[in-house]
Amino acid sequence: MVLERWRRWTLAKLLLKIELIPHEEQRYETAGDWQIDADGAICIKVSDTGLRMDALLVGIHEAIEVILCREHGVKEADVDAFDIEFNRTHDLSEEEPGEDPKAQYFKEHAVADVVERLLALHAGVPWKEYEDRIDAFFERGLSC
Repeated sequence: MVLERWRRWTLAKLLLKIELIPHEEQRYETAGDWQIDADGAICIKVSDTGLRMDALLVGIHEAIEVILCREHGVKEADVDAFDIEFNRTHDLSEEEPGEDPKAQYFKEHAVADVVERLLALHAGVPWKEYEDRIDAFFERGLSC
């Protein structure tokens, strides 16, 4: 069954693009955002903290999340709707939408978080400092 799903993916572009952008250009209040274009390519936009490894960590998190969402049938529109509503009602410097057990992509986000943390550890990026840089976007109240 898994092999059959991957065969379907090969009919589309198997392209993953991670783009670094100013935070203000995000579609909504987030440090990383994924979308699947009409050709099936995965497009990820990451807010620029000024450090390349931060961008890679956020980008890899988003890549893992979108791949698992796609495999498990979690729709992009559902993730976007949940994130936007969550952002309206929560302090993003304290909790991410994907950490909420009600998120349709809760498990996919959790796996992506583990991979992101493991990569940070092996790249020598102190997790607390990295998290503080990402949280700074939301503490400043930047709106997109």
